[in-house]
Amino acid sequence: MFDVKFEIDVFHAMREVDPAVWDAVNTRPFTSWHWNRFCENLYPDDQPLYILLSHHGEPVATAAFWFIRREILPPLPIVMRYGVEALLQRWPLLVCRAPVANVSGLTLPSSPLYGAALRALVDAVQAYISEQGGVSFLLFDYLDAQQAQSERWANRYSFIDFSEPGTYLDLPHPDFDSYVQQLGKSARKDFRRHTNRASDAGIEIKAHDAIVGANEARPLIRNVESHHGSTPNPLTDGLLNGSFADLDAVWLTAEQNGQMIGCGLLIGERGAKFLTLLGLDYDVKYTYFQLMYAAIRHAIESDTQRLYGGSGAYELKQRLGFQLKEDRYSAFTTRIPLLGKLARNLVSN
Repeated sequence: MFDVKFEIDVFHAMREVDPAVWDAVNTRPFTSWHWNRFCENLYPDDQPLYILLSHHGEPVATAAFWFIRREILPPLPIVMRYGVEALLQRWPLLVCRAPVANVSGLTLPSSPLYGAALRALVDAVQAYISEQGGVSFLLFDYLDAQQAQSERWANRYSFIDFSEPGTYLDLPHPDFDSYVQQLGKSARKDFRRHTNRASDAGIEIKAHDAIVGANEARPLIRNVESHHGSTPNPLTDGLLNGSFADLDAVWLTAEQNGQMIGCGLLIGERGAKFLTLLGLDYDVKYTYFQLMYAAIRHAIESDTQRLYGGSGAYELKQRLGFQLKEDRYSAFTTRIPLLGKLARNLVSN
């Protein structure tokens, strides 16, 4: 299928694309026309790059790329961290992903066009970089095994298999009580204990249609980031100040004696939701559990079929029914050999 010919269209804003055309190809959650428009507002300083492939006039594949000048970084020596941050300010990443939700921005057709479409998208973005320049790395994030193992990648790509993949919880349950009843005996016991202890401590969970208490939430969110050794999420302010009119979102807060001690944004579309902006006061026990239970409850009550839970806390999430996601691979390349060597050494360590 190397001789398959595609028509290639390149856009820099969703307003340049017919929503019906884009959504006809992108049926997965967090890849819709509205989701990308929402994410464009989170990156006001850089235009995205959208590539649409058509075959005999029929749209069949897309890729959404974002120029990233501030990325969430894992724990690094301070000198190295400052170096990476300075590098990205000068030469940003170009990343194929769906921001916020952390899923792939790559949508491919089924066979027999699968491999040819993947190669055409890779070649198209490489041609764009060669012409425009100014990019440190090209990164395809959150690939599944089939995508990562395809023979259609050029030899210059390196691959990462992340040891801490994200998680998801399928929700076929008619209500929250039914969900709790199908949990294992020890998980049901923990739910009752956590709920009773939180009630005794005066912890109250509230749901809001819009962000409230943003100034109180910021240090709580930073607490969680610091606890995991990561740099601040550059999208936090944009999300706290954003509008979710075209999306399904609820802002959860945990309060004790009128003071916010926890928070989380449950946001999604197309029957899927993702919990982000998790914030905690680690001096108050049981807050995390109550926010997780509240997220699951609200997801079920809003007819959500799948709840994404991010990485970490695997033992607890497994007891609650979460499973590991399969999109645990990334592919990256760079035109600067030294950067490629440094990146591979960093990943291997």
